[in-house]
Amino acid sequence: MKEQLPFTCRDVHLCSAAWLDEQLSPAEYEFIEEHLQSCPACEEFLQKMAEQEFEAPQLKFVQDDAYWQEMDQVLLEEIDKEEKKQSSLPWPMIVLYAAALLLSLIWGLQHRQRAIHLEKIVDSQQQSLEYWERISQQQTPEDTQNKPVKPVKYVPARMEL
Repeated sequence: MKEQLPFTCRDVHLCSAAWLDEQLSPAEYEFIEEHLQSCPACEEFLQKMAEQEFEAPQLKFVQDDAYWQEMDQVLLEEIDKEEKKQSSLPWPMIVLYAAALLLSLIWGLQHRQRAIHLEKIVDSQQQSLEYWERISQQQTPEDTQNKPVKPVKYVPARMEL
């Protein structure tokens, strides 16, 4: 029966670049060494990887002022485009906002008119109640002989709805 190794062939392939660059931990080196002792295919793979010579690409630093001015101009144009997109509302949204505003104004006016009408009804009822109170409190002719009659002036009461 074959013993199960901690590293599989796939693990060795994934760690091959780090192994060649000596960037693995001591435990990982040990696991790869154990795997290589029992797997000639992985050993051959690592040998082929080691034989290849990779050169890091040479980067050219751009220090030309014209290049950076052109880049700045392109960036400013892109920023302006994005700001214009964010600042302007699409027409359907404007129409929707206007419709909502119009409906709320109509609703408010209707309720204001209703409140004015109800206030008039309340005032009328208040006047009627005060009138009937005054009549019920008036003195009889027998009481008037003894006391002088005071005229009552109507003052409407203000109530809040």
